[in-house]
Amino acid sequence: MEIAHKAPSWRWGTLLLVGLSLSIGWGIRGNFGHEYGAAFAGCLAAITVCLLSGREDWRQRLPYFAFFGVLGWGFGGSISYMQVISYTESGHTRSQWYGYVGLFYIGFLWAALGGAGTALSAVADKNRLVNFFPPLLFIFGAWFLLDLIEDPVARMLQSYLVVICRRLPSTGCPALPPAFTGGSENRFGERAVDLPYPAVGDGDRQL
Repeated sequence: MEIAHKAPSWRWGTLLLVGLSLSIGWGIRGNFGHEYGAAFAGCLAAITVCLLSGREDWRQRLPYFAFFGVLGWGFGGSISYMQVISYTESGHTRSQWYGYVGLFYIGFLWAALGGAGTALSAVADKNRLVNFFPPLLFIFGAWFLLDLIEDPVARMLQSYLVVICRRLPSTGCPALPPAFTGGSENRFGERAVDLPYPAVGDGDRQL
């Protein structure tokens, strides 16, 4: 009687190690957060899938598995999920159900993006994978430049807002959040911390 053997990719040990790799990467994500941190988890999980697949043709594509695994899980890192976790801790039954359903849905979307990125390296031919790189590098270059100029432009606009706010009557000056008044000097050398905030009475609420 011939005994059917499971493919190495579907053995319990493989599934456990892939999950463990993803969880270790998730711990690393806690030090970085968002897309950058999620990329660590995706890279480790995709590499583990490739190495434990038992397929030599997949192992020859290890860099592609790592790269597209990073992309899939990294893009998923842009999905926020702390709001629904707060619902699960609310103590209100319906709100908790809403939180768990929302968390499951977000987790499905995240895992779908990560799995799609990892699987692309396994099913696409090499020429197709290589053709992805020019547009991807163009997008990454544009994001890098945006990252360089975004914060300086935001600080400049905040400085202008502080100056404009100082010139308004005290009753017309809104209470700015700490991001605008963190004690730094604006481009005119004025301190942002001594803005004339309007008086807030007992019946008023400061936004």
